[in-house]
Amino acid sequence: MSTPISDALQWGEEWQLRLLVLGSLVFQCFLLITAPFRKFPIRSYFKPFIWFAHLGCDALAIYALATLFNCHRKHDAAGHAHGNDILEVLWAPILLIHLGGQDGITAYNIEDNELWMRHLLTSLSQITIAIYVFCKSWPGDDKRLLQAAILLFVPGVLKCLEKPLALNSASINSLVSTAEHAKRTTKRQGKIDRLEDFVEMAKRCCGGNGGQGIPGFALEYNPFELFVDLASPSSGYRLENLLSFSALSQDEVYCLLQNNLSDTFNILYTKEKLFPTILNFPPTHQNDENTQPYTSLVNSVQKTVHRPMLSTFKVFCAAMLRVAVFLNFVPIGLFHHCHRKAYNDKDVKVTYTLLCCTAVLEFYNPSTKVYANSLRTDVLHRSSILTTLCSWIKPCMPNMNCISKTSERPTETYQYMDDKIFQYNLFKYFIRNRKHSKMMNIAGFLGCKDYLDQQWRMNSCSSSRRITYLVLGHVKLWWRDHITDVSAYRKFNDIRGQWTLQFEGCFQQLGWSLEGAFDESVLLWHIATNFCYHHIRGSYDSEHAAIRGSYDCEHAAMMCIHGSSYLNNRFPTWCGKCLHHKNAVQCQEMSNYMMYLLFVNPVMLMAGTRRNLFKDAYNQLKSIMKDSNTPLNENDLMQTIIAKMKQPLETSNERGFIDDAWSIAEELIKLEDTEKMWRVIEGVWVEMLCFSAARCRGYLHAKGLGTGVEFLTYVWLLLHYMGMETLAEKLARAELPNGARSSDSSTTHVGASSSKEQVAGASTSYAS
Repeated sequence: MSTPISDALQWGEEWQLRLLVLGSLVFQCFLLITAPFRKFPIRSYFKPFIWFAHLGCDALAIYALATLFNCHRKHDAAGHAHGNDILEVLWAPILLIHLGGQDGITAYNIEDNELWMRHLLTSLSQITIAIYVFCKSWPGDDKRLLQAAILLFVPGVLKCLEKPLALNSASINSLVSTAEHAKRTTKRQGKIDRLEDFVEMAKRCCGGNGGQGIPGFALEYNPFELFVDLASPSSGYRLENLLSFSALSQDEVYCLLQNNLSDTFNILYTKEKLFPTILNFPPTHQNDENTQPYTSLVNSVQKTVHRPMLSTFKVFCAAMLRVAVFLNFVPIGLFHHCHRKAYNDKDVKVTYTLLCCTAVLEFYNPSTKVYANSLRTDVLHRSSILTTLCSWIKPCMPNMNCISKTSERPTETYQYMDDKIFQYNLFKYFIRNRKHSKMMNIAGFLGCKDYLDQQWRMNSCSSSRRITYLVLGHVKLWWRDHITDVSAYRKFNDIRGQWTLQFEGCFQQLGWSLEGAFDESVLLWHIATNFCYHHIRGSYDSEHAAIRGSYDCEHAAMMCIHGSSYLNNRFPTWCGKCLHHKNAVQCQEMSNYMMYLLFVNPVMLMAGTRRNLFKDAYNQLKSIMKDSNTPLNENDLMQTIIAKMKQPLETSNERGFIDDAWSIAEELIKLEDTEKMWRVIEGVWVEMLCFSAARCRGYLHAKGLGTGVEFLTYVWLLLHYMGMETLAEKLARAELPNGARSSDSSTTHVGASSSKEQVAGASTSYAS
C-alpha cells in the first residue's frame, strides 16, 4: 500500500536526474545574463547570487554526472537493459558543456585562477566518467542518436578542458611568464634608463606646458605587467604614456581608466585572454545625435593593448571550440528524426529542452562582451530583448543610467565599471550599534559580529569621477610647479598631507598629526573631518544674535533644515544651502572611504595597517557618551560630542583619538576663511589617497576587480599613467651613500631606443 511519503520518494528518485540537469541549465542561463553585470554598480545583495550560481553550476553538473554513473552501475549490477533510460546517457556530454562554464565568468575571485590544476583534474575525471558511462550503457541500435551524442561530445570535451586552460592563462605565474623578454636596467657602463633623464624630459614637456602633455603618442597598456607588480620597462615607455595621458581632458581620462580596468577584468575573470580575437568586438553605436558624442569620445582615447602570446595548443583549443559551437545545432535535427516514440515521453521533453537551450547558450556565449557593451549604449532602446533584460535587472542597478537618451554628456552617465566608492563612518557605526543593540549583542554572542560589521556598511557614493578629477589636478600641479628634480619627484610619492599644510601655512599647528603611523593619521583626520563638517561656527552665532536675538544656534540649524534663508547663505556646513556644502561632502566621502579601507580592507590601505584602531576609537567614543542620553540622529550626536569636547579634559586615557582629533578640528575651525578650511582638508585627503595607492600591490588591485573595483585602483592607475613610481619601483630603489651618483650611461635600451629618440625630439621641438 502506497503512502504519500513513499510516493514522494518514488517521484524524487524518478525525477532526480532530470531536476539536476535542468537545474544546471537554469544556472547556465542565469550566468549568461548576469555575469557581465559584475562590472556594473549593482546592489551588494545581488552579487552573492552570481557567486552562488558560479559555484552551483559546477556542483550540479558534477553531481548529475555522479548520479548518472551510479544509476547505470546499479542497472549493470542488476542485469537490466538500458533501453528506457538511453536518453539519460545522452545528457552526459551536455553536462560536460555545462561544466565548461560561461565565457563571461571563469573566476569569481582571483584566487580561483591559481586553482587551475584542481579544475583540470576535475575536468579530466568528469570526462572519463561521461565517456565510460556512455560506452558501457549505449545499446547501439539508434545510429542517429549515436551521431548526435558524438557531435555533443566534441564541444563538451573541448569546453571542459578550456576552462582550466583559461584559469591557467590568467594566473599570476602565467601572467608574469608570458610577458615579453626581460628588460635590463643596468650594465657595466651604468644605468640604461636614468630617472634623472625621465624627470628632466617630463618637466620640459609637461611642466612648461601648464601641466598638459603633448598629444600624438600612442598610449600603451600592459595590464599583465602592471597588475603583477612588474616595474615599468623603460623611461621612454613611461614618458610616452605621460605625454599622451596628460594631453587628455578630464572626461577622456576617466573614460580611459574605466576602459583599461574593464580590459583587465576581462583578462583576469573571463575567457577573453584565451581567445581575445573572438571576444574583442567593438561596441555597437547607432548613428544618431544622442550616441555620437560618446562614440567620438571613445575613439579619442583609443589605446594600444598589448597581450602576451599564448601557446599554440591553447590557441588551437580555443579556435576549435569556437568552430564546434555550431555543432550544437546539428544534434537537434538528428534527435528529431530518431526513434523518439520508443523512449520515455518525459525524457524526450527534457532532452529537447537541454539540446535547444544549450545550443542557444553556446551560440551567444562568445557575445557576452558585446552584450555588456551594449548595455551602456542607446542600442537598448532598439532591442526589445535587451530592454526587457535591462528593465528586469535595473532595480538591482540603481546607478545604471545608460538608458538615458537625453544626456548631454554621455560620459557622465555611462557606467562602464563599478565606480561606486565604499563608505564607512565611525559615528554612524556608533549610532547603528545603539539602534540595533539587541541584534549586535546576539551577533557578538554567536561570534559573528566582526563579520557583520564589515558587511553592514554605509551606502556607497557616486563621486568617483569628481574625486578622480581632484587627484588628476593634484598630480598635474606637481608636474607644473614643484617637480624640478629627482628629489622633488620622489617627494611627491612620500607626502601624505604635509605639502598641503605647508602650502596653506598650517604645518606648524597641524604637522604633528601626520608624523605618526599612516593608519593613525587616517583615523585622526577622519574624526576631525566629521567635527568640522558638523560644527556650527561662531560667525553663525553672532550674525544670528544680531538678527534673531531670542533664538539660539541650534534653532538656526533647524530653520536651515526647514528652508529658511535669514542667514543670508551663511548656513552650517552640513546644510545643503551652505556655499561650501559640496566641497565638505566631497571631503566627507574621501574620509569615509579611507575609513572603509582602514576597517574593512586594511591590506589595501597600507601594509601593516591596524584595523583595531577603529575599535579603540569606538570604545573611546562610548566612554565619552556613557553618562548622557545618546541621540540617534547624526547631527544631534555630533553636537553633543562637540559640547563635551569643549569641556575641560578630566582623564587623558578616556578620549585618546577623539581628543587629538578635536585638537586638529579646533585649529582648522580657527581659520577665518571657511573655504580655506575645506581646501586644507581636501588637500590632505587627496595626498593620503595618492600615498596609499602608491603603496598597494598590483595583485591587491587585481583582486579587488573581482568583487567590485576599489576606487583606490582608479588613483593607482592614474598615478601610473602620470609617470609616478609604482610599488615595485619603490622597493627596487637603490639609494647611494653620501649623495653619490652612478656614472652616466652610454648604453641605450634596445627596445626603447627608438621611442626615447622620438620623445626627445618631441620635447626639443616643444621647448624651441
